[in-house]
Amino acid sequence: MASGGRDTLDDLLRSFKSYVEKIESKSKGPTAAEMKTLGKNILKIREMIHSLQTATKEEKTGSFAKLCKADFFKSALYWVPALSADSNNALGHVWCMGLTLEPFATDMDDYLRENPEIIVKLVQGYETEKNALVFGQILKQAVKHAPVSYLITQSPLIWKFFEYVGDTGSYVVKQDAFATFKTMFTRSNKINKKIMARFLSANFEKFFLEFNRLLTAKQYVVKRQSLKLLSEILQERQNFKIMIRYISDPKHLDLVVGNMTTQDPKQKGIRFEAFHVFKFFVANPNKPEGIIANLRTNKADLLATLSHMQRDNTEYGKELPMLIQKVQSI
Repeated sequence: MASGGRDTLDDLLRSFKSYVEKIESKSKGPTAAEMKTLGKNILKIREMIHSLQTATKEEKTGSFAKLCKADFFKSALYWVPALSADSNNALGHVWCMGLTLEPFATDMDDYLRENPEIIVKLVQGYETEKNALVFGQILKQAVKHAPVSYLITQSPLIWKFFEYVGDTGSYVVKQDAFATFKTMFTRSNKINKKIMARFLSANFEKFFLEFNRLLTAKQYVVKRQSLKLLSEILQERQNFKIMIRYISDPKHLDLVVGNMTTQDPKQKGIRFEAFHVFKFFVANPNKPEGIIANLRTNKADLLATLSHMQRDNTEYGKELPMLIQKVQSI
């Protein structure tokens, strides 16, 4: 204990370990009082870690090294279901500081590589609505680290996201899981981009079989945000070969055209996002015969839809007249 009676980080971590060992030694589960005590300890650790924002580099590195050595990050996660909302928020805050606060953020890569079960725990957190936002808060920061994205894409965990973001399940969980999913595929870091490009190349058929199901989802939000993400994936320079492969398949064009030509007035946002995917097919100077035939078959409907968009408003920009001209010339 530091002078003045204030606990040090070492004191708090020793107490945390002692509380956990006491709880785990019992044949029955923890009592509410025990979890309240553990939660108070986590709140104190959060306060101490929060004060490090103005600390020296050495103080930050030393403090987070102690958290790792005590296995606080991993151990605390297992008690999320039994902790109070305030304690879980505090835990999420400590985790996110560890993942974002330099210079320690880079050291977290080694910790996560050595403890891959943490990533499994975080992803599976989406399976219980009560815990989803806490695990999701941490996971959204974690996937910005290349080792985490790599571990997820090299395991069955990546395919779990299609379960979490689909038509079924809680809206809150769905939205949080989609935000994490999108972060993985649109992260600006060059290493992350390469990891995701390699993943898409190696798993093209399976990935887009699953992804295309999102484009036929019954829920408006699922469909719209999936179309928007698809557009972002296709326009990423690292994904050029993926984009060419995707826009060369008529069945993909069918899905996009179906969403863009919908007559439902409530689907305006979906038409807008579908348009930004459709333009990849039309702008391709080397369209396969199957794509040309598909565009020719749907030419009348496409021109009617595009012309309506042109009359409706100007949010489609200068690309719309160009696309109309290209479709007319087919």
